[in-house]
Amino acid sequence: MSLATAARHRYLAWPRYDRAADLDALARTFGGTLAERRDVCLCLRHDATIDIPVDAAITALNAAFAAALGDKVEIEVLLVDNALDEAAWRLLGASVTGVLSLPSSAEPQRQARLGSLGHQPITSEAELRRHLRGGKDIKVTALVSTYKSAAFMRGCLEDLVSQTLYARGELEILIIDSGSPENEGEIVRELQQRHPDIRYVRTERETLYAAWNRGIKLASGKYLTSANADDRHRGDALELMASHLDAHPGIALVYGDSMVTQKPNETFERSSAQHRFNWPPYNYAALLGRCTIGPQPMWRKVLHERYGMFDETFVVTARSRRARPRRHPRLRSPNRPILPCRSSSRPSIGPTSCDGR
Repeated sequence: MSLATAARHRYLAWPRYDRAADLDALARTFGGTLAERRDVCLCLRHDATIDIPVDAAITALNAAFAAALGDKVEIEVLLVDNALDEAAWRLLGASVTGVLSLPSSAEPQRQARLGSLGHQPITSEAELRRHLRGGKDIKVTALVSTYKSAAFMRGCLEDLVSQTLYARGELEILIIDSGSPENEGEIVRELQQRHPDIRYVRTERETLYAAWNRGIKLASGKYLTSANADDRHRGDALELMASHLDAHPGIALVYGDSMVTQKPNETFERSSAQHRFNWPPYNYAALLGRCTIGPQPMWRKVLHERYGMFDETFVVTARSRRARPRRHPRLRSPNRPILPCRSSSRPSIGPTSCDGR
């Protein structure tokens, strides 16, 4: 048999449609990743001999996903409800990318049938994400917060997917759209068709640091970097910074110098920049007074487990101050290689946000 979907990845699940725990596990454990990816199809097995009627099953399924993710989430779903003999089961196993494990998967009949497909069951969202990446681990998550920044979004994403780290499969791009009235979502979805490691989450209106905190909790990378919509990078900037953190486990944060241009959406390679900010060596006392680490630092995600999240009462970033963790660690920076990361729209000393906040 063949599955009538153009999706690159096809994951099979066989839930008990009459069991809330099963549908809740499917929606809450795997739904977020399924909704973010444009190249994934959820294939659902329905057997009329043991499952509730198909119309009731679809109704229960829709209710579970709406409760977990909201009623505006779109996921490609293919219902496999025809009779399947042993040969058809084997063909089904060859047609799917993997099998999602649910509480009812341990029931003897389901366990036997799903086990015969020859796929190692996927039991968590982290396993599903890693499976989609071909077993590779994400090293860096680039956090892109957006509100009224559609004019910069395409250039921002094209800059990030051009990073050498992205080409190696070690960079994910996580966009938090805080209810922007512009068309950032359309631009993101277009690029997701070609670049699967772009994740997109749309929320209600929230502060910049609430959006960052949300992204930090969702991030797969062990390192984080802020990627403002109007900023651009040298092609190997993120790889160089990540490599320095890899080589120096006692260092918590690194950053590069910046160039500034007056022309929006210029690339690093074709820049008319005439000014450069050489950020000073790290100094904790100086950072308490103003931003001294530039607009695009990279830091270890584990810091948030030790020292807390960003203070969400801050509503803007400014030239002289930057929101920081409630208990700021004494981070150290080594003598830095020149990593010219540039701000593409405004000549500002501090990291200002171009997401309309």
